[in-house]
Amino acid sequence: MTLTLTQPSLTDFITTRVHESAERLRRDPFYARIIGGTATREEYAAWLIQKHKYVRYTEELIKHLVAVSAGPAEAGGEAAALHEYAQFEAVEEANHDDLLVKDLAALWDVSRAEARGRIELTERAPSILTYARIYEAFLVHQPKSILGIAFALESLAALHADEIRLALLAKSRIEGIQRSVQFLAAHCAEVEDDHRTHAAARIEGLSDPTEEAAVHHLASLALDMYEGLAFYLGRKFPAQEA
Repeated sequence: MTLTLTQPSLTDFITTRVHESAERLRRDPFYARIIGGTATREEYAAWLIQKHKYVRYTEELIKHLVAVSAGPAEAGGEAAALHEYAQFEAVEEANHDDLLVKDLAALWDVSRAEARGRIELTERAPSILTYARIYEAFLVHQPKSILGIAFALESLAALHADEIRLALLAKSRIEGIQRSVQFLAAHCAEVEDDHRTHAAARIEGLSDPTEEAAVHHLASLALDMYEGLAFYLGRKFPAQEA
C-alpha cells in the first residue's frame, strides 16, 4: 500500500515552526524570566535594545515591498492585493522602533536622545547581524519573502506579547514598569492576529515555488534570529543562584 502524504499549506508550515520556536523560548532561562515577568531592569533593558536592533529594519522592509509591488492603476488580482497589504503594513508598523526608545527612556529615566545613544552604543546579537545581511540579499532577488518575516514574527508576538506585558505588570519589581511596556501593548494579540491574517492571505496567494521557498526561508530566518538573541542575552545574563 502506498502512503500518500498531504502537503501542508505554507502558512500552516510556518505556524508549526512558530509554535516550536515559542516552546523552545519558554525553556530558555533568560527568556523564561522575560515571559514570567521576573527579569531585572538590566535584563529587560537588554531585551528591548536587541528588539530595537531588528525592529528598526521593519519600515525599510515594508517600504521596499510597497515600491516593488506597485503596478499600473488598472492592475488587479493578487498583485493589487499585495500592494494594498504592503501599504497597510507601512502605516501599521511606522515608528514602532521609536516605541522601544520611549520604553527604554522611561526604564532608564533619561531623555529619548540619551536612550537612543545607549542603544546605538550596544552591540547587536550575532543572530541579528546575520539576519540583516541575509534579508538584504533577499530584498533584491525575492522581495515577497518579506511576507515570511512579517507572518512569523507577528505570529510569535500574538503568542507572547500580552503574556509578557501582563506578567511584568503583575510580578515585576522594576519601579515604574508600567511606563515601559508601550511596545508590548502595541503588539497585543488582537492587533497581531489581524496583521498575520492579512499576511497569510498574501502568502497563500503565491503560486511560484521559488517565491514560496523564499518566504519559507525568511520566516525560518526570522525565528532563528529571535531565538538567537535570547541565547545571546542568556550568556550575557546568566541566572543567579538563589
